[in-house]
Amino acid sequence: MSVRDAVLRAIARACLDKGDPSSAVSERELLGEGGLGLDSLDMATIVAELELALRKDPFARSTPAFRTVGDLVALYENDAD
Repeated sequence: MSVRDAVLRAIARACLDKGDPSSAVSERELLGEGGLGLDSLDMATIVAELELALRKDPFARSTPAFRTVGDLVALYENDAD
């Protein structure tokens, strides 16, 4: 499974858990307000799921800023663990 696929799957699952069954998530979409509406608890769940699936933690050394789905994909793709 690619990093992109894992991130999109985790985000789609979080949206489904919130009651939004949209499966078409684009990399340009905002994760929070004005976009998918994911909150900090949703993001913590997504990050934990991705850490298990990808064996990567881009947040271990710093707290990088990200706003879009594509930003999150890039964080995991660029993590050199």
